[in-house]
Amino acid sequence: DTASSVTIGGTANSHTFNILVVGKTLAADIIDIESGDTATVGGTLTINAGTGDDVINLDSNLNQTNLVVNGGFESGLASWTGDPATAVTAQNGITPRSGSQMQRFDATEFGDPVGTTSAQRFQTVDVSAHSALIATGNAQVTLSSFFNRVQLDAQTDTSFTVEMTAYNGGTALISGFQSINTDSNLATWELTQVVLALPTNTTAVKIQIYASENVFNDTVNGTEFDGHYADDVSLSI
Repeated sequence: DTASSVTIGGTANSHTFNILVVGKTLAADIIDIESGDTATVGGTLTINAGTGDDVINLDSNLNQTNLVVNGGFESGLASWTGDPATAVTAQNGITPRSGSQMQRFDATEFGDPVGTTSAQRFQTVDVSAHSALIATGNAQVTLSSFFNRVQLDAQTDTSFTVEMTAYNGGTALISGFQSINTDSNLATWELTQVVLALPTNTTAVKIQIYASENVFNDTVNGTEFDGHYADDVSLSI
């Protein structure tokens, strides 16, 4: 299915749908909001008799390739650069959203952190393979990342951001970002994404994910974040 959402009007009947996606590995992207209905990802969805609408949400990137290398941090921090961070397994009551690893933001820089308030991680993505589409002026890129964190005390920071910049060679063309103030629920990962219309001469997109000290700015060397994580970073065009 290429749709991002399918809505079925509630009736006193049962409906069964076989969902087959070729060449894709599905995460838990099927959500059914009516009590009593069952769903098996990549298999059969049964909608039982009842009232109200049933909504099936499919991953919006289902038919698109993730251009981020190592977006799930299963290869450690390979392909990423920036401020201090660590690839970790489950810790502090938080488990990776997928796979066995996630990225932990550690500090806002490798030296004296007094003048900085965000831990930024970067990757530059070559989009030249999509030059024909980009040249039409109709190309859009979507950068998304999931974030989670602990709540240690009243000084625990809450803000995360995704940002991207389109480049032509070494020249920055246009940027966009989106921030989120996250909750303290260890069991839920919160999605943040930003969409950017690419100029026709774009050759690369620099992506950034970062945690910000929006509550308290630590001014000592070492770990500045109580337990702030990112996972499943994706870029699609």
